[in-house]
Amino acid sequence: MADTPVEASVDEQANNATVDDSVGGMSATVAGAAAMSDGSASAAKKKKKKKKKKSTESSGAGGDDSVAGTDKQGGTDDEKSVNVNRELAQLLRGGAGSDASGQSSVELQKLIAAKINQLQAPPPPTEDPTTKDHKFWKTQPVPQWTDETGDADDGNAEGPLEADKEQSELRQTPLNLPAGFEWYSLNLDDTGDLDALYKLLNENYVEDDDNMFRFDYSREFLVWALQPPGWKQVWHCGVRGTKNKNLLGFISAVPATLRMREHSQKLVEINFLCVHKKLRTKRLAPVLIQEITRRVNCEGLFQAVYTAGVVLPRPVAKCRYWHRSLDPKKLIDVRFSYLPRDMTMAKLIRKLRVPSVRPGVHLCTWVFVDGCPRLLSCTCTFTLSRVRLVLSRGCRRWFCTSGLACARSVVCYGC
Repeated sequence: MADTPVEASVDEQANNATVDDSVGGMSATVAGAAAMSDGSASAAKKKKKKKKKKSTESSGAGGDDSVAGTDKQGGTDDEKSVNVNRELAQLLRGGAGSDASGQSSVELQKLIAAKINQLQAPPPPTEDPTTKDHKFWKTQPVPQWTDETGDADDGNAEGPLEADKEQSELRQTPLNLPAGFEWYSLNLDDTGDLDALYKLLNENYVEDDDNMFRFDYSREFLVWALQPPGWKQVWHCGVRGTKNKNLLGFISAVPATLRMREHSQKLVEINFLCVHKKLRTKRLAPVLIQEITRRVNCEGLFQAVYTAGVVLPRPVAKCRYWHRSLDPKKLIDVRFSYLPRDMTMAKLIRKLRVPSVRPGVHLCTWVFVDGCPRLLSCTCTFTLSRVRLVLSRGCRRWFCTSGLACARSVVCYGC
C-alpha cells in the first residue's frame, strides 16, 4: 500500500513580549541591582521600587500576571523570553535583600547576567528533516527524499509507486507478535470495546512536550469518526495482552475517495495510531502499520493517506489550521494559553465571544444533503489540486449530525 504522507502543521499564535523588549527590561534590572549594593537602606528601598516598576513595564501591562499565563504547549522564542523574565523576577525578589537569600549582590548580578546571555544566545539550528535516517520508512512504498517529485508540471510521471497485487500474492494471516500480545479487531458497537479504546487514547494519545495536555475524544466522537459509510470492523486493528486482555495498541483505517488533479482514487485514511506509553520501546508502531496495510490490501485497496505532526518521508501537501478559543478564561487558568500583552481578561472574552445569531448561517440538516457535496466539489475544483470527495451519503454522516449521538461533539453550519 503506497501510503501518501501529509504533513499537518499547527500554527501557534503567540503575542508575548518581544526579545528586544525583554532584554531591555532585564538590562534595567541589572543596573538597578548594582545600584542597590552601594546605597543606604532608605535609598535601597527607593531604588528597589524604581527597579520593580521598570521590570513591570518591560514585561507588559499585565506585569507578573501576564507572565503567569505562559503557553506551555509552544516553544517559540517569545515564550522562552517570558519564561526567562519570570525567572529573573524571582531572582530579584529573592535577592533584593542579599543577606536574607544568602547571596551577595555580586553573585546576584552574575545570575542575572547568565539569564540575559541565555536569552541573547541564538536559537539552536533546526534539524533538516531530509537528513534524518528513517529506518522503517525506507522499507515502505512511500516517496523518499531522494526521489523525483512526481509533479506533472515538472514532466515527471504520476501514479502508484507499486502496482496493485493479486490476492494470491498477499499474506492472508496476521503478522507475528511478541509473546504476551495478540491481535484484536474492535467492535465499537460493544460498550466494552468502545470504553477500552477511549481509555487507551485518553491516557496515551497525542500530547504536548510537557505532558500537560492530551486529546480527549469522546466515545460518541470516536464512533462518528470510525464508522463512516463503507467502514469495516477488520480495519479497527488493536493489540491486546493475552492475559488481562487490556488494549495496548490501536490503528484504524476508513474508506475515502481523493481527487488528485484530474484523477480520483479510492483509498483509506489512516488515523488514531496509538501505543501504550510503557510499550513505546517494543517497536509496536511499525508492526501496527504493516498489519493495517495487509488488512487494507486484502480488501482490494492499495493506496492510503495519513497526517502527522512531524515531517516523515515524504509530504505531498501541507495544511495550516486555526483555533478560536471558546472558553479563554479556562484555557488561561489551566495554562494552555496565556493572556496577551495589553489585554485584560474581560476584553479577551468579549473579543472571542461567538455571536448567538449569525445572519445567513444555518445548522446543517438533511435539507443540505444534496447541496453540500456539489458546493464543496465546485469550490475545491478551482482552488485545490488534492481534495477529498464527499458524496451524499458521506455528507449525511459527516455534516448532518442532528439527532445523532455525536451531535454533542460535532456541529456543522452552512450558509
